[in-house]
Order: sequence, then C-alpha cells, then structure tokens
Amino acid sequence: MNRYIALLRGINVGGYRKIKMDELRTIFESMNFKKVSTYIQSGNVVFDASPVKTKQLADQISNQIQTSFGHDVPVIIRTAEELKSVLEDLPFQEKSGWKVYFSFLPEHPSKNDLKKLTEHSGDIEHFKVADRTIYSLVDKTSDRKPNFSNGFIEKLVKMPCTTRNLRTVQELVKMAEASA
Repeated sequence: MNRYIALLRGINVGGYRKIKMDELRTIFESMNFKKVSTYIQSGNVVFDASPVKTKQLADQISNQIQTSFGHDVPVIIRTAEELKSVLEDLPFQEKSGWKVYFSFLPEHPSKNDLKKLTEHSGDIEHFKVADRTIYSLVDKTSDRKPNFSNGFIEKLVKMPCTTRNLRTVQELVKMAEASA
C-alpha cells in the first residue's frame, strides 16, 4: 500500500459543491482505500491505496464523486513523499503580514505559461514553480490588491489547480506520516 493525499478543487466553497467530510470518507472507503482521514472542509483526504499512477487515481476519485454527489470535482493526487518534498523545498519563509500558498497542478505547465506567471512576481506577491507546484508568497497587508487567487493561477497556467495554505500542507504532511 502507498500513502496518498487527495486534494479536491472547489468543494464547500460559498455553499457550492457541498460534501460532508464523513460522507467523503465513506466514499473513499467504499473504493477500498484504507486508513482514510480528512482534514478541514476544503477536501483534503489522506489514505492508503495499492500503487497506481496518480492520474488514474485522481480520475477514479473524481468519477466516484460525480456518481455519488453529482459534482464535477477536479482531484489532484500527491504521494506522501511528494507532499513532504513540496514542503521541504519551500522557497519562501512566511513573515509578518505575508502568507505562503501552494497551488497543486495535475501536470507540468508549459514553459511559456510559467514565464507568464513569474512575470507577475512583484513587490506584493512572489511566485516560484517547482515540478507540479506553484509556491506563492503574498503580502496580506498591502493597500494594493494582489493578483493571487486560485483562478488567477489557473488562467495563467491554463489548467485546473487547487491551492492550500502553509498550515494545511504542514498538517497534511503530519497526518500522512502519523498514519503511515
């Protein structure tokens, strides 16, 4: 069995695509996944499954959510090792008034799209890309509104992504390690 983390895009936001975490756990268990646990309402699931390509696993979960809840929910999968590496490779340190975010992509963006993203780095937001993750450091105290949002990232890289803050990623790594 391998340890995986499923990151669901856009559930329980603004009253849309509501899925209760106990129902989500039940769905994962019905798919024969083991040691299933969730973290907060935004769709973070840590679980064990037989080794399989993460794209195949993401499609399987997304299809089951569509069947069970009627919601088209993009799912991005990382192994426990991948998520730990993402955290260890963090190129920024959170500082007073600034927040760190991780935008997880299903695949590598094109070099041209990455260039567009890095061109948006400035004095109130910074972006770094590594593998299938975009790291963002955003000034939350600025009088100017940063461009940063999940939609902003998706528009530039031309693919769905899902974004988590530093605390959530740290907690997911702890959960993955604790129940491995």
